Amino acid sequence: MSIDQKPVTAPSSPPPAAGFPPVDHGRRLFRIETSRIATLIPVRAAVVGVVLVVVIIGAGLASMTLGAYEVDFAAVIRAIVDPASDPDIRQVVFEWRLPRVLFAVLCGAALALAGGIFQSLTRNPLGSPDIIGFGIGAQFGVTLVMIVFEPNTYMFKAAGALIGGLFTALLVYVLANKNTMSSFRLIIVGIGVSAGLGSLTSWILISVSVGSEGSQCVTLGPLVCCGSRCVCPNPRSGWAPAYQPRSSARLVRRAER
Repeated sequence: MSIDQKPVTAPSSPPPAAGFPPVDHGRRLFRIETSRIATLIPVRAAVVGVVLVVVIIGAGLASMTLGAYEVDFAAVIRAIVDPASDPDIRQVVFEWRLPRVLFAVLCGAALALAGGIFQSLTRNPLGSPDIIGFGIGAQFGVTLVMIVFEPNTYMFKAAGALIGGLFTALLVYVLANKNTMSSFRLIIVGIGVSAGLGSLTSWILISVSVGSEGSQCVTLGPLVCCGSRCVCPNPRSGWAPAYQPRSSARLVRRAER
């Protein structure tokens, strides 16, 4: 007696699902590939970057026309692209106004980069170095430099801001680092350090201003006393406008001498 056995076959794969249209998530990428690097760049970010670069160039060229020495827009363009243009206009553009524009662009780029870094660290789209106290730390460093060092040059102020910001960053990191770094703890500690340094900066500024006002009073006091003694030589005669004509004439002749 034989038993007919049917061959066992592997379970067939499920039939392919009905074709659905691809979902557009609103983020298109294009690939840049060379022999060494390959990257994907969002189309939206590229378009926004190009538009911002055009706006920055236009605003920079427009700002070069402003100032005590008036230069029209065409003259600015001509001074940039034509080396044989008016030397006075080229001097104004390249030595005075172009460095101002480049400095503004670099400062804006640094602020944008700092904001992006802190937004990534704190997972907060509104995050900035001011929340964690780095701005107040830089201000505190500049305040100390302006009080301690006499020249008060730009390099001293920049160095004071840099050292103050780094000191604040180190202080916040040490206080917020408890085995693991937490963005919430970082924000709370940063707010506390910012409040403390802000209060200390205000106290220093108030102390300096009070001291300067006191020195002004010390300087001005003897002058006021001497002037009052000269205007009112006799206390019984009253204030100068109430003098008798003869006394007034005698006082004027004494001042002329």
